[in-house]
Amino acid sequence: MLHSAPDRTGRRNIGLESRLGPAPARFDARPHSTLTHLVAELAAINPDATALASRDESLSFLELAARQARYGRWALGEGFAAGDGAALLMHDRPDRYALWLGLARVGMRVALLDPALRGARLARCLTVAEPKLLVVDPVLADALGEVHAQMSTPIAVRWQGPGADFARLDREAADLSDAPLGDAEVTGPMPDDPALLLLGTDGTGRPVRVGASHGRLMSWMHGAGGCPPAFRDLVATGASLLRGTPARIGGGLSAPC
Repeated sequence: MLHSAPDRTGRRNIGLESRLGPAPARFDARPHSTLTHLVAELAAINPDATALASRDESLSFLELAARQARYGRWALGEGFAAGDGAALLMHDRPDRYALWLGLARVGMRVALLDPALRGARLARCLTVAEPKLLVVDPVLADALGEVHAQMSTPIAVRWQGPGADFARLDREAADLSDAPLGDAEVTGPMPDDPALLLLGTDGTGRPVRVGASHGRLMSWMHGAGGCPPAFRDLVATGASLLRGTPARIGGGLSAPC
């Protein structure tokens, strides 16, 4: 399990909207102190405001919260549980954030794979990630085709977004409730639980992994030091969400090297 390192900076960015309140002094002192829990609260405050925007897609806070809830319920309905691994082979777009937040809300360990990975390099990263679920952008179908025969263990595969006519996660989740997930449905994640792995390869083809817990991500989003370069785009996006301001998507946040 990946654990959050102690915060040695003592700094906190109080740029949250005043109505959200200041950042807690210790993130592990409050169970619901992860971004996955705050999405619904942010949607209640700014439902129609733009949360995430890219050149081709935008989501309001209400739409982001709705997708998070549907994707989380889809995972539960498919039998996935806290601690199970998921890997996303998708380009950087708002829906990838919604999918990460939904799967993470039910406690899944999510790895963002560099969409440029192919062949043996992708296979090695999948071995490191150990996912039970692999979600693929249809435009990256060639990458999946190259690596499918190299998968050493069975992995459930779903497509995400236009371009696929079957096994599309977004379509399977479309009719599920978009009400916020409650504690009766799922507990956690806790701040010390692993939130995210960013996976790519170095110049020799060896996997490079950078991980963070939910609590560590939150501390970086509130301005604590020590954020690795690989996480800076994602942390900036999360900080924008916490401020209630639009986050512009379109970087390469999934490649750690």
